[in-house]
Amino acid sequence: MKRLDGKEQLIVVTREALHGLAPDTGKELWRLATRKQTSGNVYASSPVVFDDKIFLSGWYKLGAMLLRIKDAQPEKLWHLDNALSSHYACTIVRDGYAYGFHGHAWEQGGPNLRCIELATGKVMWEEPKLGSGTIVRAGDKFVILSDTGELQLATATPKEFKINHRVQIVGRPTRSYPAIADGFVYIKGPRQLVCVDLRAQAAGR
Repeated sequence: MKRLDGKEQLIVVTREALHGLAPDTGKELWRLATRKQTSGNVYASSPVVFDDKIFLSGWYKLGAMLLRIKDAQPEKLWHLDNALSSHYACTIVRDGYAYGFHGHAWEQGGPNLRCIELATGKVMWEEPKLGSGTIVRAGDKFVILSDTGELQLATATPKEFKINHRVQIVGRPTRSYPAIADGFVYIKGPRQLVCVDLRAQAAGR
């Protein structure tokens, strides 16, 4: 639940639209029609809400869009297919920029990790051949778990991306999000659950 346009709202993606709903009654406050989605052709990653805006991203030519909600009306600020089109992993929004995976594993070359400027959709940088994965913010670091089961601790700004530590943890395929608590990360692989202590690495030691 998020506060948008002066109201608490539930932001829900269905097969045909993005909706803003009143949490107490379920009443539709606004609706933005999207391209009709079919099986496997969906907005799998969750919308990201910040300030009075929503960032929505999907693959299979759904593209990414930035919306502003004002007076119960969604306004498209931009809609691009070559900015940051997510397959299934959610995007991290920080200080006017978005960080996430662009592309599909079946696409030639595979997905890239990208940073885009949210105001324009401009690509600031991309890290090629990183593969599919999930990305979670932990303080000033990013915890990246690839679908191969490799765990990476990285720093990222609009100017650069740097992997500080990387280690193979579990096997493939791994698509579940890691859980982070008190400096420990819990990773569910295809056959086991693993706990990794990241406290020293996160502190830069």
